[in-house]
Amino acid sequence: MEVEAICDNCSNKNLQLLGANKEFFLAKCDHVFCGECVKKFIENNTHFLCPKCGKAVRQQDLLKETKEVHEMKKIKDARKEVFSALNAIVPDYSSKEAKQYNLMREDYLIQVINGNREEFNRKVSQSQDMDRWLMGKNAAKQNDYVNKLMRLIDEEKKKKKRMNEEYEKKRHGKKGVLTETVVKDYKNLFYDYILLHYTCCFHNG
Repeated sequence: MEVEAICDNCSNKNLQLLGANKEFFLAKCDHVFCGECVKKFIENNTHFLCPKCGKAVRQQDLLKETKEVHEMKKIKDARKEVFSALNAIVPDYSSKEAKQYNLMREDYLIQVINGNREEFNRKVSQSQDMDRWLMGKNAAKQNDYVNKLMRLIDEEKKKKKRMNEEYEKKRHGKKGVLTETVVKDYKNLFYDYILLHYTCCFHNG
């Protein structure tokens, strides 16, 4: 099977990468240039700016594109495409789900490399539907957790209010003398409230 190299600057093509008529080079930014364009870009300089992405390309970093290099670039491009298509990753996958996800991603990579576009697009669509379902499920769990914390905080506020009222009654009844029990209960309530508050903030953050 013939392998095609295409210059990213002039669209010059070479169906036989090892043919004697043209040379092609691969830059670190993964763009490919024919020998004529490299010669024009370099001239008397040691580097040039990639016309595609603007990154600096040094002459010594250019890799002559053989069939092996072409296949390596093909795999890298396929990985970029698969990773881009599967960018909706649910952050709290379990360990088992994470392993399944990685296996699925490698399967998609094989589909792209082998040119099975229809199968790849079908599987990506299924994966994105699953991601949306899992994200909705996780969002519901998070909302339930936050609502539970808010209820606990509200209960603690009411408890604090009752404690304050009892404290005021006892303080006035004993002419300003605070009992040890009231002070201890008040401190414990305060620390519990602070802990709940920061737990909720940390979870939302």
